[in-house]
Amino acid sequence: MMKWKYCLEEGCCYKAKQSSTLKKHKQAIHDIDVKWCYCLEIGCGYKAKQADNLKKHKQTNHDIDVTWHYCLEIGCGYKTKQASTLKKHKQAIHDIDVKWHYCLEIGCGYKAKQADNLKKHKQTNHDIDVKWRYCSEIGCGYKAKQSSTIKKHKQAIHDIDVKWHYCLEIGCGYKAKQAGTLKKHKRAIHSNTPIPSLDETCESDSISILSADQFNDFAPQYLPLTAPDSNANATPQSGSDEWSV
Repeated sequence: MMKWKYCLEEGCCYKAKQSSTLKKHKQAIHDIDVKWCYCLEIGCGYKAKQADNLKKHKQTNHDIDVTWHYCLEIGCGYKTKQASTLKKHKQAIHDIDVKWHYCLEIGCGYKAKQADNLKKHKQTNHDIDVKWRYCSEIGCGYKAKQSSTIKKHKQAIHDIDVKWHYCLEIGCGYKAKQAGTLKKHKRAIHSNTPIPSLDETCESDSISILSADQFNDFAPQYLPLTAPDSNANATPQSGSDEWSV
């Protein structure tokens, strides 16, 4: 009959057939009877239970006992600690030892280094193996390839899950779906910044020139609704924005 060896640590139900196995368990899980291997580099408090782990730590973090792998392509000074990493570098940067994945659609010359990239290309450009996401609103036949696109559609078209941005000016009920749109509204409707007159700008040492966006924002506040024609005698009618000739 098997005589089990049990771990007596509180809350641990582990058991083993061999005393050596139980000892390894205690070392690995409970840090009992561990002979720690310490990194002696200044300021580094790393310690490991295995000498191999300490060696890897020194190579990775302190460049100690590293066998560097160099890229031999002309003009490339890349080096790495792992041969597998160098292989990936050559494939990604120099197209060496690449197993290309080709799109077989007629007239499409796309190729990719990764199968996942080819799959995405087919979904995006050829609608192959696409899992469509549909808008669930009644009467709306919109569909998209990305869940995030469906979410944006619902916000823009159906006002679903919209975080509204409200104008807090007294008496103004304006709201917008984008903070940038609200900012433009405030600048166009509620801004008190005056437009400099021609005399002011000509007499000033530093001439202030309005951008196209600034002009479009402020113009409705200062210019007449109907522009005069070329008649030099045109005058505005009293109490109106209309011009008469």
